[in-house]
Amino acid sequence: MSDSPPQTSYSQILKSTSIIGSAQVVNLVLSIVRVKFAAVLIGPVGVGLIGNFQAIQGVVGTVAGMGLQSSGVREIALKADMDDKDALSRTIQTLQRIGWFSGLIGAFVMVLLSPLFSKWTFGSDEYTVPIAMIGLTIIFANMAGIQQATIQGLRRIGDLARIQVVSGFVGTFSTIALYLLYGLNGILPSLILLALMQCAVSYFYMRQVVPAKVSVSWKETIITASPLVR
Repeated sequence: MSDSPPQTSYSQILKSTSIIGSAQVVNLVLSIVRVKFAAVLIGPVGVGLIGNFQAIQGVVGTVAGMGLQSSGVREIALKADMDDKDALSRTIQTLQRIGWFSGLIGAFVMVLLSPLFSKWTFGSDEYTVPIAMIGLTIIFANMAGIQQATIQGLRRIGDLARIQVVSGFVGTFSTIALYLLYGLNGILPSLILLALMQCAVSYFYMRQVVPAKVSVSWKETIITASPLVR
């Protein structure tokens, strides 16, 4: 009898790893497909632009994320184990509010520093406006991360894998369509659309599993958010 819990835990870990691993393999293949079509449709210059834009997005997005996804998973899992739906709902709402707030700050920083990013990356201010527009992806990616952290904290591993696969397929076909229609001018819309799709699909799955909302004041939000941010 004493060996049963570890065996169950190991089987759950193996099952979860297999599900997420399979989804990541699918996403890897889709990523290769996107790069291949980008190379054919918009050429090496387009591929280089995508890489530079994603690098800038990654730096600002990481700072704006503040590690909330990791701390959010842990906090939501703890509340779920307590079987306190009110506390769980408060934590989820707090994460949502912080996610929007930090995402907006990240977008503002992107707009503010876009002239510098353009000069540092491309040697001119030619890409100031496109880089500023990438701020939208910071907001969407931030919220997608929070929503996926919620789903992961609730141990909905299957839903997490579905999010990755569905958003990957939709984003890939949308990206290819934009490259076909607009060429190099389709790069910026494709990056924004890809982040938006991840956010929308994550929200669709998250809203099906979260408990009913309870009233949470902004003062309570700040108090609850402090350990998450730390």
